[in-house]
Formats: sequence, C-alpha cells, structure tokens
Amino acid sequence: MPDVLGLKPEDYWNKMRSVDYDSKKNIEKTQREMTLKSLEILGLSNGKILDAGCGSGFSTRVIQEQGFKVVGVDVSEEMVKLGKSKGLSIICADMSAMPFENSSFDGLISISALQWVTGGYEEVLEKYHEIIFEFARVLKSGGLSVIQFYPSTLKEFDLVKSIFSKKFIVEVVSAWSGRKTKRFLKLKKKR
Repeated sequence: MPDVLGLKPEDYWNKMRSVDYDSKKNIEKTQREMTLKSLEILGLSNGKILDAGCGSGFSTRVIQEQGFKVVGVDVSEEMVKLGKSKGLSIICADMSAMPFENSSFDGLISISALQWVTGGYEEVLEKYHEIIFEFARVLKSGGLSVIQFYPSTLKEFDLVKSIFSKKFIVEVVSAWSGRKTKRFLKLKKKR
C-alpha cells in the first residue's frame, strides 16, 4: 500500500487539507451514519469509548452525543487542533503507541482510519500488528470494538481480519446495500 501522494498521514493532513475536510458536510454526514451504525453494532449502552483515528472529531462528537464518555486519538496535529476547537477530548498520538493505561476503555470505534496505515508490505504488516496489540491493550477484558476502513482489495480486508483474530474474536458485519455497502469488523477482546 503506497503512502497517500507519497506522504504519511500526519504530513498529508496539513492545515489546509484538514480545514477543507472538516468543512465538507457530505463527509460529516457519512461519518455520522457510520458512527451510529458502529455504535449499534458495538451494542454498549454506556461506558468509555476510544475513537481511534478520529480526525477532526466527526465521530467523536456523535459518540459523545449518544451519552458515552469518549476520547479521540489521531496522528495529525492539525486534525487534533480542529477537534479540540470543538471542545472534544482528543489526543495527538499514533494508534500503534497510544498514551493510555491498560484496560482503559469499554469499547473502541475506528471509522475510516486503518487505510492510512502506509508503507511497504512488511512495514504495513508490522504496523497492523502494533495497532492490534494497542487496541487489545487499551480495552478492558472482553471489551468490544468496531472497525470500518477502506481496504484497497478484498485480500487486504481478509489480511486485517486475520491479524485481528490473534487478539480478538472477529465477526464481519455488512451494512446498507449496493454502492453504499460497508463492511465492519466487530471485535471482542479475547480474555
């Protein structure tokens, strides 16, 4: 998987691109729909949720509006600044090395973020393993997670699913239909 325009996500999402992204109502609407669907799949009625790869906070806001305690994390300083300007609790950090205690969260949601794992094949594999370890580490025993991302191929989706199965019980959930079909990974942390 190549880097986006030859840049890592933290470099790609400069101030101009971040502000432009944050101003698009169609993106906000799509993120809202996917976050609400993720929360439905997650099935929690309360608790503390980590929004991994939260960008400017579209999904973080939705999770908060649904009554959850939520913390967002994103690698882009510019996206984090935008989220914080909305009064959201967002921290700038890479998903593969998050500054949270073990077992800090009841749930974890990641919308449209994993496709930003970039580099050569071996580098991407290593990064996926690091991210999956971190997701498992920050979730409580039996914690739940829902991941939605845009893999470049079905083979990549299956690879990510396979890697997650090392730390999680994995279920694939499809939502909507036709061109709007989205596939989610519902994960339950193994005890």
